[in-house]
Amino acid sequence: MKEFVDYVMDFYGECGIYDMKATREEVWQATCIRIKRNADMPTNGISFEGDSLDREAVRDIILELRG
Repeated sequence: MKEFVDYVMDFYGECGIYDMKATREEVWQATCIRIKRNADMPTNGISFEGDSLDREAVRDIILELRG
């Protein structure tokens, strides 16, 4: 999980590729939400892989949480 958080921070953290000033706390929280959403919908055929799809989903969750 730490590696995935680092990966997301490289993109969305301060000075990241798409700097949106995401904090580690936001990324952890959004990652937990992403994993829970997948567990709640096991028939959707999408599992958490820690890939770019999950990274983008975590970004979207962070934006949701920020309002």
